[in-house]
Amino acid sequence: RSTLFPYTTLCRSVSKLGNAEDAGTLLKIVKEAYGGVKQEAAAGALKLSTSPLAVARELMQSNSREVVRLAFEWMFGQDSPEVQGIFVELLNDGNEANRIRSLYYLSNRLTDPDLGKLLSGHITQEIYFYNVVTWLDRLLYAPSPLRDMFAKDLERKARDGG
Repeated sequence: RSTLFPYTTLCRSVSKLGNAEDAGTLLKIVKEAYGGVKQEAAAGALKLSTSPLAVARELMQSNSREVVRLAFEWMFGQDSPEVQGIFVELLNDGNEANRIRSLYYLSNRLTDPDLGKLLSGHITQEIYFYNVVTWLDRLLYAPSPLRDMFAKDLERKARDGG
């Protein structure tokens, strides 16, 4: 077994038995630990925090791909104006993986007319991202069998991190 096993078990236990006060400690562990401990601590911080959206935003900045993926997976399950606003902002993020994640989330929450408005607004910006335009175009205007294929491909890329 890994020498990290006791710390992973500790994080798992704190996640199950802890309270909101422990979320900060778990977040600190995310920043200072490595390996699977980071993921256990991140999951616990999201679970215990009284402001999990703030925790998710912080986890999105992690240098651990797995922690970032965990933060986005949590956000994918949220349906609030605040989370939707974050994903709208991410359409202009310099990180392509974040734009893909944003497109996935928004395509599952917005109606076609709303996605059309998003596309129109995006291409009128002084600077915009071509992949956002092409993905929105595919999701809005591709014939049904292709649209379904594009939607599945977008989901795979979003959940894989790009």
